[in-house]
Amino acid sequence: MRRHYLSKKEKDEILKEVNSKLKISLEPEKVEILESKEFSCYLFDSVPALCKTEDKFFPHLKYLLKHRDTILPKIFVDKGAVKPVSSGADLMAPGIVRIEGDFLPGDIVIVEDLEHKLPIAVMIAEMSSAEMKVTKKGRVARNIHYVGDKFWNV
Repeated sequence: MRRHYLSKKEKDEILKEVNSKLKISLEPEKVEILESKEFSCYLFDSVPALCKTEDKFFPHLKYLLKHRDTILPKIFVDKGAVKPVSSGADLMAPGIVRIEGDFLPGDIVIVEDLEHKLPIAVMIAEMSSAEMKVTKKGRVARNIHYVGDKFWNV
C-alpha cells in the first residue's frame, strides 16, 4: 500500500466529487490517501473518512462513529439482524425496523443498530426507500463495508 498527502488542488477535487456524489459537505484540513490495487481510502486529519472502490465513494465506519451528524439515509435494523449485517451479510427486508431519508437504487445507505443507534455497515441500496418500506422479504441492500473488513483495518 502507498500512503501520501494530497495537494490542495487534489484535496479540493476529491471534496467536490464527494459532495456531488454523496451530498455531504466535508472540511478537513489535511487529506491523506492510502492506495492499494483494490481500493483507495482517504484519511481526514488522520482519521479514515472515505473509501473508494468501483468508482463509488462511501464513508468509513470509523468516521461515522465520530461524526454522528451525517445526512446520509439510514436504515435501522432489529437485534436479530445486527450480528449477520455487522459480519458482512447483505440486508434482508425482515430485519428492517425503520428507514430515515429517501434514496434510490444504487445510493449509499448507512445501517444502524436500533438499540444502540450505532452504524454497523455501509451498503448500496438495491431498491428505493419507498419500495423498501413495503417489501416484506428478500435482499434489499448489498453490504460493502462492515466492522473488521479490509477497509476497517486501514
